[in-house]
Amino acid sequence: MAKIKPFKGIIYNQKRVKLEKVVSPPYDVISEEERQQLAKRSPYNIVHLILGKGKNWPEEAGKRFEQWLKEEIFVLELNEAIYFYTMEYDLKGEKRTQQGFIARVKIEPFEKKIILPHEKTFTKVVAERLRLLKATKANLSQIYGIYDDKEDKIISILSKVVQDISPFIKIKFDNVTHCLFRVTDKNVFKILQDLMYEKKIVIADGHHRYRTALAYKEEMQKNFLL
Repeated sequence: MAKIKPFKGIIYNQKRVKLEKVVSPPYDVISEEERQQLAKRSPYNIVHLILGKGKNWPEEAGKRFEQWLKEEIFVLELNEAIYFYTMEYDLKGEKRTQQGFIARVKIEPFEKKIILPHEKTFTKVVAERLRLLKATKANLSQIYGIYDDKEDKIISILSKVVQDISPFIKIKFDNVTHCLFRVTDKNVFKILQDLMYEKKIVIADGHHRYRTALAYKEEMQKNFLL
């Protein structure tokens, strides 16, 4: 069913930037006023890549992304990992924690009913996101999926793996503390892959990004066959 793999992430170089200056919400919840505010925080704020102005902004973002790699604003991780991700926040005075993980997942057409949508998408938005994907050749924003795990096996395993290590990213943004941990144990990869293979994934956020990935895959397959 759902097929996941570890990957080498491209991350901000914390020797070159302050994370609180370069993070932003997902592109589709940013107003024009917020975009301008984020852009002023740092010339390296991710908003410069995920949301721009003007006719050719996706292509400009591609050039900027390449330049940031050359300048080592972004750096490629040395080892493949699955990234354990936690978000801590207060809700009506009660402390809450949301936990998940970041991994590669095999793109599946919706008719296979392995990865499932629940929202309508718009062709114009997908076309713009496809231009950005082709210009950068990178996934700049995550797709947020949910899955059924009543016994909480996956999160329990990941929590135990990272219980004695510190997050390599920890930042508070909009009153939410975000933490990211590297999991590099190949035995853990295999366990998580086996558990996720039994599951389906429902897209909670990122329908246009997933449609974009499908469109890119279809285009690459077509070009390969040609």
